[in-house]
Amino acid sequence: MPGAPASLPTAAPVYDSRPSQPPRAMTAATSGLALPPGYSERQPPLSSTIAQYFLLHDLDSQRALSQWSVRTGFSVAGTTSAVVLAYRPYLLAQVSARYQDRRTTVYTARQYAYMIPEIDRAGFIQWDQHEVQPFDLNRLAPEPPAPAIFGDVPPGMSDPKRYTALRREVTDLVYSSKPLRVPFVPELDLYGDPAGDFGEFRARAQQVARERRDAETDALTQKFEKIINRIEQEEERKLQRLKAEKRELSNLKREQLFTTGEAVLSLLRGRTAYTLSRMSRSGVYKERSQGQLQSYELDLEQLEEEKQQTVDQYQAEVQRLNEKWAKAATNVQEHLITAFKKDINLDVIGVGWKPFWYAVVSGQPVLLPALQG
Repeated sequence: MPGAPASLPTAAPVYDSRPSQPPRAMTAATSGLALPPGYSERQPPLSSTIAQYFLLHDLDSQRALSQWSVRTGFSVAGTTSAVVLAYRPYLLAQVSARYQDRRTTVYTARQYAYMIPEIDRAGFIQWDQHEVQPFDLNRLAPEPPAPAIFGDVPPGMSDPKRYTALRREVTDLVYSSKPLRVPFVPELDLYGDPAGDFGEFRARAQQVARERRDAETDALTQKFEKIINRIEQEEERKLQRLKAEKRELSNLKREQLFTTGEAVLSLLRGRTAYTLSRMSRSGVYKERSQGQLQSYELDLEQLEEEKQQTVDQYQAEVQRLNEKWAKAATNVQEHLITAFKKDINLDVIGVGWKPFWYAVVSGQPVLLPALQG
């Protein structure tokens, strides 16, 4: 329940902005206390088209006096024995709004309440400055629950025509300025609970981001493992060929050495053409083998360089994924859900009588809150 306005100070009591009136004697029901300015023993007459709601007090007079004493430091020892229930008029409006949004799967309702102490016959009202906690409608009575005194009703609050504009104003206010604010992370397509804890939503977003990062990292790892496996298999083939060429070259060297020795003997025996032919072929094979050997060695160097570039690229991609999802988790935005006008209902509008306790403390009249909070 919203808190009451500050108690009237004992040094210079002021109840309303209306001109002061001389105190006059009350009936026996009020134990002879003088009425405060702007209050009457009788409930002010209002048009039957204007609803009236009496807020039920939940703080008795003794507790109200005790709390006031603690808050102000003034002693209540000089308080008169009589303490009277006093009702002050406010414009009371309470609106219910239903919110529906398929994207976020939010289906909920909210209530908004307003209590305004002064209403003119025309003009703009600062509704947002008078917003209060919604009321339990079961604690709004159509009649005062006990004998009481009543404050004067401002002209704007007693004009039935004024309520036509007020109904439209408060409904439009809720429609235009009361969207539900749902936290969401676009990159994760993740939405929170409009009534949930924001810290819990951020922790959830970070967890989802880590899971997405890990999934992408696993897929990336599999992709690069295939590339590196292909390179290593090619390296193995080249290495085997390199070893084979080295063996072939070794054999050719031995053959060339043997052929050279044989050539010397052949020349002495007159077989020059055959021997020179063998020597020529042996030299060609040797040169060819050396060329292939160099080609395989160059291929292996290129494959090793390609593998290192692949590893570097993989590490850069992993770093990019880490940065991408870390940034995504912190990009929390707001998704607004506005209630349709057909889903906005005006539950209450009319004169809301707010309860106070009227007492005289050390010769000074005061109004004390009769509601908790």
